[in-house]
Amino acid sequence: MGRWPIIFGYAGTAPFILFFLLCFISDSENSQTFVSSMHMSYTTMALSFLAGVHWGQAIPSGNMRQMKFAMLLPLAAFALVIWSIIFDPYLPLLAAVGLFWGAYKMDLHLMPLEYIPDGYLKYRFRLTAIVSASLVLSFLVLISR
Repeated sequence: MGRWPIIFGYAGTAPFILFFLLCFISDSENSQTFVSSMHMSYTTMALSFLAGVHWGQAIPSGNMRQMKFAMLLPLAAFALVIWSIIFDPYLPLLAAVGLFWGAYKMDLHLMPLEYIPDGYLKYRFRLTAIVSASLVLSFLVLISR
C-alpha cells in the first residue's frame, strides 16, 4: 500500500481525537452537546466515505449485496445524527462504534481480493480501533460531567 493513503487515513483520525480532547474542556451542557454533535457529524461523513469505497466497487461489478451495504451505512449514520438531536446527544457515539466495526467487517467480506492492497486490512483495523476508542472515550467523558 502506498505511503500517501496511509498518511491520509491516519490524518482522518485527527478530528476524532480532537473531539475527544474537546470533551475535557466542555464545561457546560451546551458545549458538551455541541462537541457531541460535531463528533457525530464527522462520524457520519467518515462512514459515508467508507460506504463510497463499496459503492465504487459495487457499480461496475453489479454486486447487489455490496451496493445495499453502501446505501445502508450512510443512512444508518444519518439516523444516529437524528437520534442525537432528538433523543440523546451522547449515546449515538457508542452506536457509531458498531457501524465502524460493521464497515470493517464488510471490507473483509465484500471487497474483491484483487482490489485489496497488501496490509490494507491491518491498516483498516488500526484506523477502526483509533476511531472506536475516541468515540467510546468521548462518550464516557461526556456522561461523567
